[in-house]
Amino acid sequence: MYTLFYSPFACSLAVHMALEKVGNPFRLEKIDIQKGEHQLQAYGSLNHRKKVPLLKHDDVFIDQGAAILIYLADLHPETAMMPPSGADERSAAISMLFYLSNTLHPAFSIAFHPERFTHGKVDELFTKAIEKIETILSEFNEQLATQDYLTGNHVFVADYYLMSMLNWLPLFSMSLACYPHLAKYQQRMADLPEVQRAFEKEASQL
Repeated sequence: MYTLFYSPFACSLAVHMALEKVGNPFRLEKIDIQKGEHQLQAYGSLNHRKKVPLLKHDDVFIDQGAAILIYLADLHPETAMMPPSGADERSAAISMLFYLSNTLHPAFSIAFHPERFTHGKVDELFTKAIEKIETILSEFNEQLATQDYLTGNHVFVADYYLMSMLNWLPLFSMSLACYPHLAKYQQRMADLPEVQRAFEKEASQL
């Protein structure tokens, strides 16, 4: 049995999408990061890093979104959420997942809370973070001119991760109007049943 500790429309949304794809029964435990519930002792006793997502699988706890996504994909190869070990595509799929985790996600983190990353020019740091996001969006837009998804023409877990972050763009008054291929990609992702179910469930918890 899986239990996902999540906050609505945080990066944990990517893991929620993956669980919907797996199709096995799972429980959702809401940890409202806007209210600081991730900092409370009750959650800290489960995850000392005090972040979401956290996945409980029977007696095993796994944190870090990218790690959870690979764990689920490898445990459920029938879902084809990652290329199998030894496949030519696997290295590209893993590389893309960690590019999102190590590069795009941190840029969003800085944009959300620039004051946590500097004692100086907060506005300047915010601007640089947005510029970084725009650069990466341009890169993805170019890639998606010739393929349907991030690493080819099949949905892998990295696509769930990117979809969860594209949902944050309106919070910064950003749109995909200048990224037509990325906009079409977002719609393709939005049409997937597992994405729709995850969005609907999390919207009901706002």
